[in-house]
Amino acid sequence: MSPQEKQQLRHLLLRGTARTEKYTSPRLGRQSFSYPSRIAPTHGENLLKQIEKARTTAETTAGRRTAFGFLDQKGMYLEFQSEPEFELALNSLESAQQGIELTAVRQRAGVMLATVFIPEGKLSYFIKKLEDYSTEKTPTGKAKNERLAAGISDIHIAVLESFWTDDESLFPHSDDPFWWEVWLRVGSDREYVSGVFRKYGSRMGLQVDSLEIRFPDRTVVLAYGKKSQMSQSAELLDCIAELRKAKDPPSFFVNLSALEQIEWIKDLRGRLDFPGDNAPAVCIFDTGVNNKHPLLESVLPDVSLLTCHPKSPPTDHHGHGTEMAGVALYEDLAQLLTSKGPVKLHHQIESVKILPSSGANAPELYGAVTCEAVGRVEAAFPSRPRSICMAITAPDFRDRGYPSSWSAELDQICSGAEDDQRRLMFVSAGNIDQGGWSEYPDVNHANGIHDPAQAWNVVTVGAFTNRIHISERDRVVSIYNIRVGATAIHQMPKGELVDCQIQPPAGEEKSARC
Repeated sequence: MSPQEKQQLRHLLLRGTARTEKYTSPRLGRQSFSYPSRIAPTHGENLLKQIEKARTTAETTAGRRTAFGFLDQKGMYLEFQSEPEFELALNSLESAQQGIELTAVRQRAGVMLATVFIPEGKLSYFIKKLEDYSTEKTPTGKAKNERLAAGISDIHIAVLESFWTDDESLFPHSDDPFWWEVWLRVGSDREYVSGVFRKYGSRMGLQVDSLEIRFPDRTVVLAYGKKSQMSQSAELLDCIAELRKAKDPPSFFVNLSALEQIEWIKDLRGRLDFPGDNAPAVCIFDTGVNNKHPLLESVLPDVSLLTCHPKSPPTDHHGHGTEMAGVALYEDLAQLLTSKGPVKLHHQIESVKILPSSGANAPELYGAVTCEAVGRVEAAFPSRPRSICMAITAPDFRDRGYPSSWSAELDQICSGAEDDQRRLMFVSAGNIDQGGWSEYPDVNHANGIHDPAQAWNVVTVGAFTNRIHISERDRVVSIYNIRVGATAIHQMPKGELVDCQIQPPAGEEKSARC
């Protein structure tokens, strides 16, 4: 039996512990649907007046649609509101036969709100229901359609908030652009409905991502734009079902053409407020950094590119060091690219190449090379405050927390044991090779921290990501890596970094990761 099979233990099954109980609503604590007591004629008349007011507003919207040329957008959305602590009869708010569709349900301060799509000419469905509620009785003496009407406190035209089903605190209060997760109705023709949103949404200033997710009754796309633009879209288009806040997708920028990427880079660079020469620095101990990228060159001049290997240029032969520099300087570059205001940079970047362009350091020399890297940058800029970032570790974890020559050297460097100068150093907890990804999650349990992350006087940093949306182009190599004549290394973008593909001069393979 293999070690992996030995770890596959049988499930513990608890038998004879279940019992059957009637379902109770967790919110209301009631065992059956209930609604407020109403005087049907009075309440029905009030609701009919509200519907008539909504119809008038919809007619005004129809005129605006004509002005925009949206002649095929003829449906309307109503929002139904319950009394506090009561629910709406949601099943009664839609009719597949009439094409009436419940698109979004939300709870706000004990009130249930339901957004309903109503095709052109089908508002009469609710008018008839409410007229019957006001004037007719069932054989048992109750008002007809009481289950539907009695629970409704208000009916009005849906607004942007009516489609928001995400956490209430995430709803935008400013008009700064951001990424929306747009859930579209399928209707009778999924392709047509999706195409309508892409076509008309772009005309109102939204940038719609090319990727989509399909569910039986919904198509989900991402759109970048302002609150005002999405509000106008929700008002004029009849294809939106609900809205949520999306994770800002770096894939949007990766999938842009080279010329489009340059425009985004120029826009951000024009908004950067660069730090002064005396600003503190983050010093990257890695594979070197390619500093010719427009977003790096002003904070990482050639004089700040150092190397511990005289035969290796200080530029990046691999790409990892440049990616780390981008993360250290900008954190989430996608967020900055989509912002509109000035971006203040409070620190600059330094780089000391500790891995040679070819071959490797002798195993026993990594501590000495790290010490040399500290000496080189401090000799070059003796008065500059800095923190050190080293994401390079040994490939194994055989030390299992015990000191090694490398970790001991880091403890000595950071504590100032020899020169009475203390230093702040951040060290990666380890790196799992791509070959181990197929063994997830077992590889996590099997791996310990990698040398020299066991050092006591450094800050050891682990990592995780909330980014779970995988682009169709998830193996993209930036062309700014300045690896003339080198073979491109296909790898996932590092952390929150965005690969900006900018075409190099003919005959050269140049790239720098931003």
